[in-house]
Amino acid sequence: MALDHLLAKFPRERTWLLPALQAVQRAERYLSSDSLDAVAAHLRVPKSEVWGVASHYPELRLAAPGRRVVRVCTGVSCKLRGGGELLAAGERSLGVRAGRTTADGAVTLEVMDCAFACAVAPVVEIDHAYRGRVAPGALDALLAAHGSSQAAATPSVAPPALPAAGSPAARFGVLKREAERRRTGARLAVGMGTCGVAVGARETFEALLVEVPRRGLPFTVVAAGCNGMCWAQPVVEVLRDGRPRLTTGP
Repeated sequence: MALDHLLAKFPRERTWLLPALQAVQRAERYLSSDSLDAVAAHLRVPKSEVWGVASHYPELRLAAPGRRVVRVCTGVSCKLRGGGELLAAGERSLGVRAGRTTADGAVTLEVMDCAFACAVAPVVEIDHAYRGRVAPGALDALLAAHGSSQAAATPSVAPPALPAAGSPAARFGVLKREAERRRTGARLAVGMGTCGVAVGARETFEALLVEVPRRGLPFTVVAAGCNGMCWAQPVVEVLRDGRPRLTTGP
């Protein structure tokens, strides 16, 4: 996507400076001097101000990252649970200090201020995918096992089929009926909140999608949101109409 086309979506006001920088980084993976100039010109903001904002937020990059990005959380909970040792192990394994990229351009190692997944600390983010309860010696295995496309993949849930034609009300009716269907009957609800995904909820969900029909079990597997039981993740809830809810964890 051309940068001019991307920035054209933003009103030409200073208020949109941070969202514009975030959008450019998502598109180009970092903020080059040319992209900063383009943002300044579009929003009619001084270049010095754009640079000041870009250099202030640790989430924004001013240098091209490696092909893969590893971020280690060093927030309070992660630090208490071994985040410092995990970061040191990453530096030893990759042969670079935090904030640097390996000589072959393969991996950039970064520090993350907080992953907001304290219940499964310490947390590492690899190519935008969280992994929780990571031991210092497990980083190499995680890098080998989870390629960026695999780690960022979304659950393979088929969306409801919408009619090719019809009024918005009719199409909404299809979605509503499908939602009601998934809210009733025998269901296995896998909590797919941040903490759950960080410790294997996605893999649990995918395994259930395969195993439940293979074994002929009378359940529909559904991806649920955060169930509030971060400390017990990954969690699967057994839901059956008129019967008590059963909650299972590791």
